[in-house]
Amino acid sequence: MARPATQFEPNPHVFEPEAVAVRLDGVQKRFGDVIAVVTRADSSLSIVPHQKVPLGLDKTVETTLALSKDQDSEQALRVVVAHYLAGYDVIRIRFPPSSTPNLRTYLREAARRMFVGAEILEESRDELVIQCISSYDDLPAPKVIAHLRDWFPRAGLVGWKFAVDGDRAGAVAQAESQISENRTNACVANGRAYGKGFGLVTGPGRCQHVDELEGLFQALEELALKSPPQS
Repeated sequence: MARPATQFEPNPHVFEPEAVAVRLDGVQKRFGDVIAVVTRADSSLSIVPHQKVPLGLDKTVETTLALSKDQDSEQALRVVVAHYLAGYDVIRIRFPPSSTPNLRTYLREAARRMFVGAEILEESRDELVIQCISSYDDLPAPKVIAHLRDWFPRAGLVGWKFAVDGDRAGAVAQAESQISENRTNACVANGRAYGKGFGLVTGPGRCQHVDELEGLFQALEELALKSPPQS
């Protein structure tokens, strides 16, 4: 269930945190508890509870954020980031009728840039739904590798293809496909189909065979020195 953030208006008074207890929709928060605090443009504070579900409860937790027409793009992003940091699995953002497409685009691209493992589930004129991946079931390895180049555009990326069926040529072809589809720099081919040793594939028709792990490590080191990640 979504829980709206509590908001404190600007106040010149100084208070002692140890003496303050905050109640968020019936959830008691006291000194020592973890919460996300967002500073708004008018100097008020939005507080989002960090503990969203009881420990051990295995289910997706969703929150709905209804943006107001008075919030600019930076204010809206701060609220979304706060809920991301609070650990929500799905963040559903609803836009007011007066909202422009620019705000939706801004939040979508910010989520892709800032949130690790974020997926855009739905997007329409009135709504943007972001899923924050939190488990292997949500984000299996093939899906991870497909996003690595977007997350780390300047990194040197090397995949691994463990081929069981077929022969060595087929295993190398699968490694070549992985490079092409996922924009990685290289792929190590091995497994029953490849046979003894490893093949360091760096592109179509380019496979360096090595017999042992030590040789593979050396080949990877040479590859890294030859094509270092961009700074």
